[in-house]
Amino acid sequence: MAETLVEDMTDVLEELATGTYEIRPGGTPVDDGSGKFTTPAVPAVPDVLCSVQEVPGIKGEQPPEGERQTDTRLVVTAYALKAADTATGKLADQIVIDGEVYEVTDVAPWQHASNVCAATVKRSRR
Repeated sequence: MAETLVEDMTDVLEELATGTYEIRPGGTPVDDGSGKFTTPAVPAVPDVLCSVQEVPGIKGEQPPEGERQTDTRLVVTAYALKAADTATGKLADQIVIDGEVYEVTDVAPWQHASNVCAATVKRSRR
């Protein structure tokens, strides 16, 4: 019997979702003509359905004295999250989780579903 791959993960995402979250798309800095770069405001996207999971073994690790500690999560969503792009200068998208802002650091398609992505997000703190 042939294996059937799931083509659309939207139903699975609805089952696994931990809630809705605000996404803050990253902008692209623009030179104002004097060599000063500003990033135009990009409207936030409220109520995006996501599954947010802690990454085991990373969240509670204590870094050496003076180094930054990071809180890393895995976000699965149908929203097209984007990490920073050094070639274009585009800043990474952000997601608000429990009132804290996390930055998208890596994005990959999730399994065989082209409409769902898995993103690693991090919040830095001292």
